[in-house]
Amino acid sequence: MNTVKKYDALGNDFFVLSAAETTDSPSALAREWCDSDSGLTVRGGETGADGLLRVEPLSERTLEMELFEPDGTTSPMCGNGVRCVAKWAHNVLGYTDVTVETEARTCAATIDADGGVTVELGSPSYVDGVDETGLRETLSVETALGDVSLVDSGVYHLLVQVGDVAKENLEALTEQVRRTVEPPQRINVTLWAPAAGGVDQRTYEVGVEDETDACGTGALAIGYHTDRTGVADGTVSVRPPGGELQVAVRAEDAVLSGPAEEVGQVDVPL
Repeated sequence: MNTVKKYDALGNDFFVLSAAETTDSPSALAREWCDSDSGLTVRGGETGADGLLRVEPLSERTLEMELFEPDGTTSPMCGNGVRCVAKWAHNVLGYTDVTVETEARTCAATIDADGGVTVELGSPSYVDGVDETGLRETLSVETALGDVSLVDSGVYHLLVQVGDVAKENLEALTEQVRRTVEPPQRINVTLWAPAAGGVDQRTYEVGVEDETDACGTGALAIGYHTDRTGVADGTVSVRPPGGELQVAVRAEDAVLSGPAEEVGQVDVPL
């Protein structure tokens, strides 16, 4: 039996598995373990997860991370996943700082004094190729519709500014976006709205195929966009349903900070 640990970043939760612990297909394991009805249940916790993080040490203080989504697909980047891997490395290997290699970015992570994790996630950018004006004209929302922008923060997020994120049907809006973009495709859709003391966020994630309690790359995309448009001054509190993340946009990169912790474990045959 092997012990699989589960980590959580504001409700964005992952099973973390060392590459040395299994030769099984991580995609198959992700489909099996992450199902919210029939997946793994950690002791005293919930069933399933938002993904499986496969971690392989490359050298001292350098790890490779692969994210396998609940549908078995892979993702090149996951901000909260990187933070969870850094916390895993702290708990298991004793590291207070670590470099995490992903398909999209090389990320430097540090354990904060309060036990949270801060990670440098590279520089986001705007993406051409989507008719944002045309898309805005076709979207149907319940509250005031602001701008629509596509941002690459390691993965693509279509940012849709609305008056109140809580009043929107995110799943229906995501289906509308995916039908409307050319070519039609699965895409992360992130709603955002300026609010007292920061920005509210909701994200429908590719691979999870559902809304998640928090999304680090979505928060990073919001931080970048609000900095570039003058809504924020480079530092912003982003509030997904699961809590609060801090985003700081600098000249050379962007930084994501927030809590991450081990929330349980389960023994499985591997």
